[in-house]
Amino acid sequence: MTLGPRGYPAVDFVTPTLARPDVHEQLYTGFATQTVPQKRLFVLDESQDPSPFFAGLRDPRVTYRHAPNAAITGAGQGGIARARNELLRMTSAPVVAHMDDDDVYTPDYAAVMVDRLLSRGSDLAKLVVWNMLHEKQGSVWQWDTRKFSGKVWAVKGSEEPTQVDVDESIDPQLSREMLDAWAIGFGFSYVYLRSLWERFPFPEDESTEDVPWVRACRAAGAKIDFISDLPHVVLHTVHPRSESPNFPQRRIAGAPQGMAELPRGKPITVGTGMTFFVVAKVKNKHTLKSLVKRAAQWGVDIYSAQDNVPGKEYGAGEAPGGYRFVSLSATASRAGTMPWGVPSPLSIFDGTSVVRAWRQSSDRMTGRLPPKVVLVRPR
Repeated sequence: MTLGPRGYPAVDFVTPTLARPDVHEQLYTGFATQTVPQKRLFVLDESQDPSPFFAGLRDPRVTYRHAPNAAITGAGQGGIARARNELLRMTSAPVVAHMDDDDVYTPDYAAVMVDRLLSRGSDLAKLVVWNMLHEKQGSVWQWDTRKFSGKVWAVKGSEEPTQVDVDESIDPQLSREMLDAWAIGFGFSYVYLRSLWERFPFPEDESTEDVPWVRACRAAGAKIDFISDLPHVVLHTVHPRSESPNFPQRRIAGAPQGMAELPRGKPITVGTGMTFFVVAKVKNKHTLKSLVKRAAQWGVDIYSAQDNVPGKEYGAGEAPGGYRFVSLSATASRAGTMPWGVPSPLSIFDGTSVVRAWRQSSDRMTGRLPPKVVLVRPR
């Protein structure tokens, strides 16, 4: 394999898309910010109308093909495997990475996955522990797909998450089948050698493309690397059109991985693009929408906000009368020093608004997520 600058091979990203033009700019941002030095993006759009964003994009690294398919009426119907094969035929790089249009990828997604793939001599690398966003509720969950017993959460796109109690001893064979399908499926994090696809194209006679394909590769002796320690490199979105059931073990509370807690009572020196995670108490009369607008005036771009979060999950106890807790993820759009007191962007409404705060750790920069990825849910 020929390696490019910094020892990384060229990587081709592939994305089939259907009737989701609203996420195409997010998709492109996820690709454009990837740290691998040699990269291209191939998009096959089977929607009836072409994407306004990609139709107007001028980036020689991006190949956008609009091929309307009237037979497809929803996600997962009629030919995702055929679309994958069509995309792969456009590629030529030695490594292929899936990049789904509605998911969020950190800038080091491809770099760390390719490193694992090559360092372990694997044919395919994928996550078996990953984080998901429940778009309707705005909550984030973590699922270890290797486990399915005890109390778990049922997370579906169109329903509120509910806790269920699983007794896998009732039908051990079914449990083993489900665990295997979950571990090898969910292709949003597939990174693999193109030569693997050359030997085993995606099976177009199956209802899904991911599980049957990996099973065929595995049966022929392909080496698969199941990655459990990098759940933060992708945020998988579960939206109302999502069909696959999800059973995460826990809802994530606290700061995102790779962030360090800030000391109380000291000014914070920030650089452009630095990411923050803040838990603050705000007056009940204020809405999240007004908070987002006000923060933007201070040079703070909020890309994720959740209302009425339980204070005990963040070591904050109960909110005092007339207040509630909110959690915010944001980036600084300009450099400067932020004091804790008014008019600090972090002290939203008074000198004691912030109850916990974190910022990017200098030893592990997880990167900035594109703005407006997580829906802000106004109170």
